[in-house]
Amino acid sequence: MRLSDLRNYVRTQTQTIESELPDGTIDTYLQEAFNRTVAYENQWPSYEKTWELTQIAGSPTIDQPGDINVPAITGLYKVRPGTNRTDYRLDLAAHNVCTELYGSASVASTRYFRFSVWADKLFLWPQTEPEANVQWRMTGFRRPIDWIAAGPTSVPDCDERLHQAFAHYAVALAYAQQEDVELENDYMGRWVRDVEMARGAIMEPSQDRPLIMGPHRWSRIQPHSQRPFAYVNTTGL
Repeated sequence: MRLSDLRNYVRTQTQTIESELPDGTIDTYLQEAFNRTVAYENQWPSYEKTWELTQIAGSPTIDQPGDINVPAITGLYKVRPGTNRTDYRLDLAAHNVCTELYGSASVASTRYFRFSVWADKLFLWPQTEPEANVQWRMTGFRRPIDWIAAGPTSVPDCDERLHQAFAHYAVALAYAQQEDVELENDYMGRWVRDVEMARGAIMEPSQDRPLIMGPHRWSRIQPHSQRPFAYVNTTGL
C-alpha cells in the first residue's frame, strides 16, 4: 500500500475528510505505527544487507556504516586480497570486554579474533595497524528509511504483510483523538493481531520445513508392514 492509500483508508474508516483529518496528522499516526511495529524485531528479513568495508592502512578501526542496526549485526568477514572470497569471520563482542582482554596498545598481529562497536567505529581485536588497506564484508540488518518523507507514492519500508497493521494503528489513534474509546480499543486490538499474524509468517524459520534431497524410494531392507513413516534415501543402491 502506498502512503496515499493508507491515508485514504484511515479517512474512510473514520468517516472524515481531509479538512477534519489532515495528511500531516495521519502521517504522524502512521510514523508511530511504523516505529512500534518495526520494533517487534531487530532482524526483519527485508532489512538484510551486506556492506563492503575498507580498513585504511595504519588504522586499527573501520568507520561504521551509517545505516547499520548494531544489535542486528551477524558477522564481519575478512576478504581475501585480490578475490571476492572470505578468509574468516569475526564475532561481535562488548567493547569493554575486548579492552580488558586485549588492552588498547597496538600489537604486531596477522589475525584478528573479535570486533566491537564504539562511537560509530568498528574496533578490531587485538588492535594492530596494517601496512596496507584491508577489505572486510559485514552482514546484518539495516535500519529502516524515512519512507513517509518520500511523499504520497512512497511505500512503507517493510514487508507488505505489515502494511494493513499500520492503517489499523493510525485509525485507533484517530478515534482516540475523537475520544471514542471503544473504537480506539477495537482498532488497536486489530493492530496487535495483524502484527502477530504477519510476524509469525515473516519470521518463520525456513530450516524447519521438510526438505527432500533428490529422488527417494522405499528401502528394501524391511517388509512393507514394518516400513517407517519417513522416507529412506537409497539412491544409487
